[in-house]
Amino acid sequence: MWKVRQKHEKLIKQETLLFEISRDYSNNYAVVYPNKYSIAMSNLGFNFLYKELNTRGDSNGERFFYDQDDDEVISLESNRYLNEFEVILFSLTYELDYINLLRLMIKSEIEIFGDRRTRLFPILIGGGAALTINPAPLLKVLDFIYLGNADGDLKRIIDTVNRKDYRDKEELYDRLKKITGLIPGEHIRKVSTFKISKYFPDAPVHSTVITPNSEMKDMFLIETARGCPYRCSFCSVGRIKGGFRRFSAESIIGIIKKHRDKFRRVGLVSSAVLENNEINLVLKFGIDNGITMNTSSLRLDLLNEENLN
Repeated sequence: MWKVRQKHEKLIKQETLLFEISRDYSNNYAVVYPNKYSIAMSNLGFNFLYKELNTRGDSNGERFFYDQDDDEVISLESNRYLNEFEVILFSLTYELDYINLLRLMIKSEIEIFGDRRTRLFPILIGGGAALTINPAPLLKVLDFIYLGNADGDLKRIIDTVNRKDYRDKEELYDRLKKITGLIPGEHIRKVSTFKISKYFPDAPVHSTVITPNSEMKDMFLIETARGCPYRCSFCSVGRIKGGFRRFSAESIIGIIKKHRDKFRRVGLVSSAVLENNEINLVLKFGIDNGITMNTSSLRLDLLNEENLN
């Protein structure tokens, strides 16, 4: 037991938050990434979710991860058990995360099948790339699944859940059903059609926590675009993220400037970084300011003397 708690204490001490926490413990959310801490903290969606819950002023979000070596499932922030939270938000990126999610539920003594959970709470909501590609394996488990880019609808979902003026999960779904991308679990209502949210924000999503314990050690990650201009048969990005849409160099540089005293390494995240026609301005800004610039994906046919230098 103490091994996990000591590990959590060490992880917390080594984190640098890029936002001011404004919590309220009247609405408690478990934010679960069913994989290792290092992978979770390299995921922009998970970073965004954690920040949004803890800057609203009316909610509290605490993180959970899956590590097969841990002997208990407790939150990083307060060491509370997963089954103590009224709302549990899952973010899944990889196929094995489906299995890890079930393992976490079993270990936490939370009934797996939705039709056997007769009480209103906990409310289980899932999202992320894996569920957007294939929600079917967890339709009998989760109460709600969000397909696509949730950043556009997250506030509305949390606002609705926090009101707690619904008698059961079916009534809650009636409040949420107009949200594009949100589908109910089969135990609540069976739906035959659904849409994927392809929301595109005004500003790019970026890291909200810097840590040496992530896969991208001490690196500030930031989007440069969403979607993909190519529709490769082996990749889902071009199909689930919408058409290729670029963020301006001004918006990217502005966010880097705001937080630049907290890091020396930046990771530019996109399916095709060099397809942003202003990316050289971002790269030049980084070089001129002594920031190491890294990219997630480069096409060889777009490399030239300017961006290589």
